[in-house]
Amino acid sequence: MQVILELLKEAAIRLHSSVAQTIGIVGGLVIGTAIVEAHLVSHTMIVIIGLTAISSFVTPLSEFGTSLRILGFSTIIAAALFGFFGLSIMLMWIFIHQYRPGYSRLL
Repeated sequence: MQVILELLKEAAIRLHSSVAQTIGIVGGLVIGTAIVEAHLVSHTMIVIIGLTAISSFVTPLSEFGTSLRILGFSTIIAAALFGFFGLSIMLMWIFIHQYRPGYSRLL
């Protein structure tokens, strides 16, 4: 679902603004309905992906949004491969990587 969301975002970026809005809304509705009716994902997953899509517009810089996407995909892969252990290791790595001794703030 996350990959489909990213594909719809990229399509919206590269198309004309009125066409991009139509593709985003219609594509999201059609694909979401088809996937739920095929019983591939639950209704809850569609709501979570929708909230993720809306919250992705909060980031002020596109570079920051790109880094969050990369971290999100790597966290999903770690959780899929190793479960809760992979998720905790990935989050610990993110927090440890951000801390730099002698540096007064987190980046």
